[in-house]
Amino acid sequence: MKKQHIPLLETLQKAKGCVYLSDLRFLPLAEIQPEIEKLRPETFSLHEWEDAVEYLTHQAKTFQNAGEARSFLLHDKGKGDRDYERRTAPYGTGY
Repeated sequence: MKKQHIPLLETLQKAKGCVYLSDLRFLPLAEIQPEIEKLRPETFSLHEWEDAVEYLTHQAKTFQNAGEARSFLLHDKGKGDRDYERRTAPYGTGY
């Protein structure tokens, strides 16, 4: 029986115990980086790594290979798009 491929973002979702994939967006990148460290770049496609970079950092970037994208996620400080944080802040938080 062939092993089913679990997409990168779903792998991270399960590793962090998130009920919903969207919960990953609310975790600091520093909390996700140890899980990324455990993953081999070649296990996932370049497209999956680029999607993960955009989803987790709010920065659309292109890379030469999966290892480069993984390295970016491991070394990014998670600053990303500050306007995104304002858009997604709970109503009434004063942000």
